[in-house]
Amino acid sequence: VAYSLWFGAFDRLPASTVSFLSLLSPVVATAIGYAAGQHLSGTQLAGAAIAVASVGAGQYFAQRDAAGAAPVPAGPGPAPLAAARPVA
Repeated sequence: VAYSLWFGAFDRLPASTVSFLSLLSPVVATAIGYAAGQHLSGTQLAGAAIAVASVGAGQYFAQRDAAGAAPVPAGPGPAPLAAARPVA
């Protein structure tokens, strides 16, 4: 489920959003395992909570930074490479 969302999001969402979607894969796998009757320890629940919180925080800060970011002026571009010298 998480991978299909991730691959489907490549063309529709910014890179910062797509990169955080990869963190949801273990959370979805855990939810499926729980639905299948497996149980989690406290450490595993804490790890899932950290993963979900990191996705939320990453999305929040990415949107906040994008909304308040000043446009980056176009520069002259990268410096040209020096001409190759023949090897003696």
